[in-house]
Amino acid sequence: MKTLAAVALLFLVVETAKGQNIDFGKCSDSAVYCHRKPADCTPASCLYGVTVETDGTQATITLATSEGGMIALGFSDDQSMGEDDVAGCYRKSDDSVIFVDSWNPNGVNPNKLDTIDNLDMGKSMGSYSNGLLQCQIVRDLTTNDTDEDRDWTQAWFLLHPYASTTGPGPVGSLPYHSATPEISSTRVNISAGQVPTQKPTSAVPPSRLVNIDFDDCDDKFCYQNPSDCTPATCLYGLTIETTSTEATIKLTTTADGMIALGFSADVNMGEDDVVGCVRTGGSNVVAKDAWNPNGRNPNVKDTVDNLDTSNSFGTFVDGTLQCQIVRTLISTDTAQDYNWNVPWYLFYPYSTSTGSDGGGFPRHSLTPVTTASKVNITTDRSAGSATSDRIKFVKAHGIFMILAWIGLASTGMILARYYKKVFPNDQPLFCFSGMPAAWFQLHRIHMITTVLFSIIGFIVIFAGVKGWTAAGGDGLRTAHPIIGVIVVALAIAQPIMAAFRCAPDDENRVIFNWAHFLVGTTALILGIVNVYLGIYVADAQFGGFLDRIPVYIVIAWTVIAFIIEMILEIKGYMAKSASDSNEIEMKGKGDQSEKTSEPENKTSEKVLLVVYMTVSLGLAIAMVIVVGVRNP
Repeated sequence: MKTLAAVALLFLVVETAKGQNIDFGKCSDSAVYCHRKPADCTPASCLYGVTVETDGTQATITLATSEGGMIALGFSDDQSMGEDDVAGCYRKSDDSVIFVDSWNPNGVNPNKLDTIDNLDMGKSMGSYSNGLLQCQIVRDLTTNDTDEDRDWTQAWFLLHPYASTTGPGPVGSLPYHSATPEISSTRVNISAGQVPTQKPTSAVPPSRLVNIDFDDCDDKFCYQNPSDCTPATCLYGLTIETTSTEATIKLTTTADGMIALGFSADVNMGEDDVVGCVRTGGSNVVAKDAWNPNGRNPNVKDTVDNLDTSNSFGTFVDGTLQCQIVRTLISTDTAQDYNWNVPWYLFYPYSTSTGSDGGGFPRHSLTPVTTASKVNITTDRSAGSATSDRIKFVKAHGIFMILAWIGLASTGMILARYYKKVFPNDQPLFCFSGMPAAWFQLHRIHMITTVLFSIIGFIVIFAGVKGWTAAGGDGLRTAHPIIGVIVVALAIAQPIMAAFRCAPDDENRVIFNWAHFLVGTTALILGIVNVYLGIYVADAQFGGFLDRIPVYIVIAWTVIAFIIEMILEIKGYMAKSASDSNEIEMKGKGDQSEKTSEPENKTSEKVLLVVYMTVSLGLAIAMVIVVGVRNP
């Protein structure tokens, strides 16, 4: 008996596995409906695969997806999601498979389980193995549930959703699909055979389409980035139409996470009224009313949502996120909503990061472009290029800091470390008696200019952002301004220490020597690191392909500078004598007169210095050009 039971169980398992495995060999039969994505995929490689067979009474739907989360077949009266009969299966986190009979109410809210489940549970089954989700759904062609089950003997548009996300979905049914489902180009009667031609079609109800356009911008506020983009290609696109009481804001972006519009009293983020849309997964998009408290902490969802929720919504179709926001110009929430009938600076944030139904917006991918002046959306029709003065200050700050720490500081440092013997006291840079040695004059010129450029860059950025502001976001962005303050403080300390240094033969001179070396070396290392961080932070202003060029330039400079300094270090070590009498100490308030031996032939060192200075200044100028020509 046990043997017979085991054989029977094995037979059942084999038959079950055979029953749910999809077989595209049947697609040659004109009585079988088939659809594959891609068209030539195998069951193990299909993003979406389905076969449908009918026997006059029941339909057997066999589905397979390599996405491994959810797959289904929808029956719709039109080529949009909403009021659809959906049958399929999803994988739970424990890899068990649940098959469901569900109803998609309106194309916006998640589908829900049918009140009456009319699947044939004895024949419906599913499995998940090696990343492949397969299921077999069996249901009568007609059911008594006319409210939530379509009559499958009739012709319907067929939707083909799939997902990598496991279930269940938000209301216990199927999870959201990963991409906009392909939909049949014509109505299909599954009991009458296959319709091989399919096309991707927007599965969004016409009433929920944003329909943004940039026509008639003389009659409404418009902004496009790039300036000639279409709604389907804009990094950021915006139109605003107003009546005497409300505003309709339409937004579009090829970023697939978030797009919003911010209203601010100044060009700095903080205390801003923000509205827009967030994609929460798949094609689900949520409209939000939010408040940005201080420019550093994440924004928060308004305590009171004052959007017209019936007319505020978003869509994500074919890689384009679009959003419509409708709100009264004057809100009752004076704590977190601004009155939109007066001028404000406008922020244009977007992001590739998705969010959640709760909370505010995810952090923007790039620092948002800001209008150059305040805008009244009820009367103004454009904001020019929307390039704020802040970006000009950021550019100027970057240029001064690049010249200081890439172009000058490192050269000044190697002059003091490696060139005292190359340019001794009796070889001044300028042919005047009593002048310090050439190395010291060059060192002093480079370092004083570095300090001046650093101070100018420091003042410029504070003027541009109107005070202290962290860059926001991750730790690297927060670190940039902090490190910058430290670097400028160390740079200023250097000439102050030099002005009060003791004589070369003083017993305490060693304290100054070490302090001068350590402070200078620390400032240089932090300065170079902060140039890297500055490129990262400035990604917003200099986005696109060219934003990589400054990174490559800094890397090239770092490699070349390291090689030259290693050569000089090795040469110095090999030539080092037992006596320290050749070392030149800085002496007095502005001169030095340490005795040195006759200089050796140092042609190679001089060549290396010329190469080092040329590379440092040349690459710094190249970076300055890149920063200068890039526009947001």
